[in-house]
Amino acid sequence: MGIHKVICHFCSMQDYFGLTGESVFYSVHYGSQNVVKTKHFSERRICPRGNFCNELAQHKHRVGYNLVDGEFAKTDFALDAIKESFSAMDKSRSAILLSGSLTLEEALLAAKLGEKWGTKLVAQIFPEDEISAKFLNNFSFADLSKMQAVIAIGDIFSLHPTISKFVHDARFADRKNFLAAIDNCRSRTSRFAWSFLNAKPGSVADVIEALANAVSCKEYSIENTGVDESAFEQLVSILKNTENAAVLFSPGIGRFSEPLRVGFWAKELAESKNFQFASFSTGSNARGISRLLNSYGFEPINKVIDAIESGEVESLMCLECDPIEAFPKIFNRIKSMKLVVTTATLPTAIVENANIVISSKHLFEKKGTLLSPMEKIITMDDPFPSPDYPGEMTLLKSLLENEGIRPTAEISEIKEHLGAFHFISEPPDVMKNRSGKLTAVGYHTPHHHGDGSYTRRASWVIRQTKDKDNSVIIGLGLAEEIGVSNGDSLVVSTDAGKSEFSVIIEEDQLDNVVLIPAYMPNGRDVLGWCKSAGFVPIAVTVSKP
Repeated sequence: MGIHKVICHFCSMQDYFGLTGESVFYSVHYGSQNVVKTKHFSERRICPRGNFCNELAQHKHRVGYNLVDGEFAKTDFALDAIKESFSAMDKSRSAILLSGSLTLEEALLAAKLGEKWGTKLVAQIFPEDEISAKFLNNFSFADLSKMQAVIAIGDIFSLHPTISKFVHDARFADRKNFLAAIDNCRSRTSRFAWSFLNAKPGSVADVIEALANAVSCKEYSIENTGVDESAFEQLVSILKNTENAAVLFSPGIGRFSEPLRVGFWAKELAESKNFQFASFSTGSNARGISRLLNSYGFEPINKVIDAIESGEVESLMCLECDPIEAFPKIFNRIKSMKLVVTTATLPTAIVENANIVISSKHLFEKKGTLLSPMEKIITMDDPFPSPDYPGEMTLLKSLLENEGIRPTAEISEIKEHLGAFHFISEPPDVMKNRSGKLTAVGYHTPHHHGDGSYTRRASWVIRQTKDKDNSVIIGLGLAEEIGVSNGDSLVVSTDAGKSEFSVIIEEDQLDNVVLIPAYMPNGRDVLGWCKSAGFVPIAVTVSKP
């Protein structure tokens, strides 16, 4: 089979590695099986979830057949059923949702289809990635490891684990080199930082704005942000006297009350000193997909979800994504829809509730283009071999041809749409802070990705971490106040919902936050929801069951 150079679809680091299939003897009867193995081309490696690509390629529960009303169907029959079903619908009341790990070609065809159908409800599924897409990156991984100072906003080590090597290379290149973290709770990133600006939930944007103004010698205030004044002034002094630095921003899920405002002032901070800047997304290609769809004038994902929840959407097409696991509150609406079509590689919740399922390929099994975090279009031309699953391209081409549209996706057209995107240029309005004395804040782990719909089905996760994954993280002081120990159950209640979790106690965790697993559907059920920002922190109460 040889070694195929592929790209991981678990986050915008777009780590590349090799996949190869080897025949391995496994019994005394000389039987053999094909085993997918990972190969590395350099010192750069992949993270725990990147290693799950081995299993995804040969997952024992992989969706290997098309389904029409729960029955196996040949591709032509399934596509005809989809075309016939949509022809009976008011397609202007359809919604098309895209994974952030599709190719730009697939996104372009989806946009053309939505335009033809007359619907404005075409969106990439992760709200945080639409925010990340609004900022133009200016950095390189090679330069990152040479920085004198790195400012990390959010928990980049959990959300994008392989970036830690570049950051640590920078930290230890010289004794004076510096890593600062800015967040509203302790995290994997903050524990490695030499300076941690701990802002109160809802105040991170205020801190970043103050930092950008202070470094530019403008008036600023950190009053009521919870940040230590001496630590703030020390960081300002370092940044004023540093020419070679990078600002890294990762919105996360439910992490910040005003993620767009956080990103805006992070970008302003970087530009004020000509520092490098990078904003990272959950989906491997989500920044490019979000920009491309925006150029067509489609609505953002938050408005699409509101339209689904209000009953405006009559039919739904999901392209390698699962809105049920990403947005649990719309489950009943999806279940009552007249038509749900999805492409899928694993049997997630949407597969169980779809009328028609088209088997699909993972990103590393496809050819196509992506927008890199360095703002360059890169080409995937060495996919890992897979069965002839029809996937998104076959589905979209069939539907476009049925509409009388030539299903082409030329790179020149892709570049034209990406070039038409307008980056944010004015500071966003200050939004209402929904935090309280005790605030629920979303968190992630290195072995989970996005809504967890794939990673929760990885065998390693099931064997090693399943019992701990549905856990909230609290500080020692809060645990003593409530009277709980590690592993105890805790009921979490917010205005958004109520759910029960087990407890993980971190001795250095802050006692004004309850960290909620954003990769679990019931975790997303209790996080706040903002129509312009997606999942946000929210005031919370906790009690023993």
